[in-house]
Amino acid sequence: MRIGNDGRIIRGSIFLIIVALFVASFFLNPLKYNLNTCGFKEMTGYSCPSCGLTRSFFSISHLHFGDAFSYHLIGPLLYLFLLSAAVKYGYEAVTGNVVRLSISARQDKIYVITFLGIWLIYWIVRIIGEMN
Repeated sequence: MRIGNDGRIIRGSIFLIIVALFVASFFLNPLKYNLNTCGFKEMTGYSCPSCGLTRSFFSISHLHFGDAFSYHLIGPLLYLFLLSAAVKYGYEAVTGNVVRLSISARQDKIYVITFLGIWLIYWIVRIIGEMN
């Protein structure tokens, strides 16, 4: 299936946003630029669901995978997902061909709900750990 010019521009824009995120995660050290502050944590004393993702992405970008998992368990998985999305959207923007994944809409919903459920469980376990 071919994509029109508007679709290619949208996919190219998504690709550029993801690439910008990866470039920023390589060059902007969250500890050096004080990017590790969290309003939720400052107000409650507990980590929010995304606390540690910036440091995790920075660590992955510098190939420090152990640190990445220690900052946020979901970080490396999200990084991998975004990397594959960048490849998909970049390819579609350049070639104009749609990359079809062989999963149904139902399976897609199951994957998204499962991922968000795992993230929620991880956050709850993390908060319980911070209470001790």
